[in-house]
Amino acid sequence: MSTKLSHSRLSQIGAWQQLLVDRGALPCAVTLVNRGGETALLATAGHADVASRTPVSEDSIFRLYSMTKPIVSI
Repeated sequence: MSTKLSHSRLSQIGAWQQLLVDRGALPCAVTLVNRGGETALLATAGHADVASRTPVSEDSIFRLYSMTKPIVSI
């Protein structure tokens, strides 16, 4: 059974990320949705370095302080 991803719903993720950044809830966000080896969405918002206003990019490197968070989120 194959379930297709909703492109209209995926397109809302970038705006939601930006809203969280604009409200100050997050300094940045990078979201990747992959299905069957194909990238369905890759969205970025905010700043990798808030002080210097450096925008976050698709290949920004993040320091992970708790390895349980990525595992729980999957």
